[in-house]
Amino acid sequence: MVQKDFKKSKNIDIIKGIGIILVVLGHAYFPLRKYIYLFHVAVFFMTAGYCNNEKYSSSLLSFIELFIKRVKSLWVPYMIYNLIFLLFQNILIKFHIYTDDYQSLSMGFLSNDGFISIIGMKDAIVIIMKSVFFINSRPLLGGLWFLGGLFYVTILYNLIDLILVKLKIKKLHIIISIVLLLIGFFISKGTISIPFFGKFISIVFSCEILFLVGVVLKDHMSKIMNKPLLILVLSCSILIILSHFGSISIGSTHFVNPLFFLSASVVGFVFLWSLSIFILRVELLEKVFIYIGVNTIPILALHILSFKIITLIQMHVFNESALVISALPVWKFDSYWWLLYSIVGVSLPLFINKIFTRIRNYVFFLGKNLRMKITSLKR
Repeated sequence: MVQKDFKKSKNIDIIKGIGIILVVLGHAYFPLRKYIYLFHVAVFFMTAGYCNNEKYSSSLLSFIELFIKRVKSLWVPYMIYNLIFLLFQNILIKFHIYTDDYQSLSMGFLSNDGFISIIGMKDAIVIIMKSVFFINSRPLLGGLWFLGGLFYVTILYNLIDLILVKLKIKKLHIIISIVLLLIGFFISKGTISIPFFGKFISIVFSCEILFLVGVVLKDHMSKIMNKPLLILVLSCSILIILSHFGSISIGSTHFVNPLFFLSASVVGFVFLWSLSIFILRVELLEKVFIYIGVNTIPILALHILSFKIITLIQMHVFNESALVISALPVWKFDSYWWLLYSIVGVSLPLFINKIFTRIRNYVFFLGKNLRMKITSLKR
């Protein structure tokens, strides 16, 4: 399937659909989350690399075009969601979605992100200024750090590529990516100390190589997928083995070592690609996963807020204080509560996004008609 900017197969949208479901499952404390965390975020950087168009590193003008596109596709939604949640933050505290009650900290179910104070105008301005640079997402939007990571990784990769193309030494990119990965790893371990933005720099440097791997795999995935069932079983087995040697959390900049990080990421991508081949054979599943895959941002932004519906039900079932609603990301997740969290975490954001999309399209339609009438009257 050829699109305007790049050649992209349906497999990519399906992988993104599976990936965002895995993100939600991980936050809902799915029992097998340790396997999910080996690759569930990494695959998004790799799919972005797979979809990258080489033209963006062919000239400065093309690079600027890429920058503007990523501002529209990543920075704008990031800012919109953060501004909305910032605007309603004090109201969310009132309804216990957040809490400023110190008693909640002693109850043991709340992460530091869930405890938040009433903010004034001065604090709001500081928060907005940080958000401009993808720093300091609102607590319920913790997953949106990924948009900032992807933005900087995409820009960094193409900037490096642009320079190397101009110098006619493009083959050095793999060496530079390995060096960046090592620097990112040492920053995460504290060996290299960078104040204020060290964690975010570690994420960007560590994940730039994943973007590169995605670019490289674009020309090879069809060749290595002649036996998808064998690849599926083999990659799944390798992930199970790898899970016994360590864990990965890109958002927390935690991974055992660079080789482990890179291996788990690549194997995870291959696993999801082989799985997508089987999904493509069932038309209904194909449509569902592709739809989810092209609407990952609303799910990423709204799934934790959607979780609150299940926590509210739990509050009444277990006759608990309203403070439990502020538990982040979830409260009780045993006895298959994680499944309910996950279902709501995926379906409700899609429903909300559908409604707002229709409202937006209707407003645009009315605006277009109004402009046409004004133009006809002038004539």
